[in-house]
Amino acid sequence: AGDTAPEFELPDQEGRPIRLSDLRGQNVVVFFYPKDGTPLCTKESCAFRDAYEGFRGANAEVLGISADATASHRRFADAHQLPYRVLNGVPSFG
Repeated sequence: AGDTAPEFELPDQEGRPIRLSDLRGQNVVVFFYPKDGTPLCTKESCAFRDAYEGFRGANAEVLGISADATASHRRFADAHQLPYRVLNGVPSFG
């Protein structure tokens, strides 16, 4: 907590690239999950959805990351009304 994360760039559920540096000046909450649509991942993602306004009130952006394809992320985000971006891939730090 409180450490600066290394830079990464990944596409979101709409295919738009998101760079961590684009969010400089905000707090960023990044969570990783294995697979769209699985029961535990859905529960975790929806918990972040339900707490999203509190994160935004603390000037924090939420990013979910998994290796699923962009189209899968779009369906998942739409089905569960996720207000935050879901990123496709595994960041390479280095």
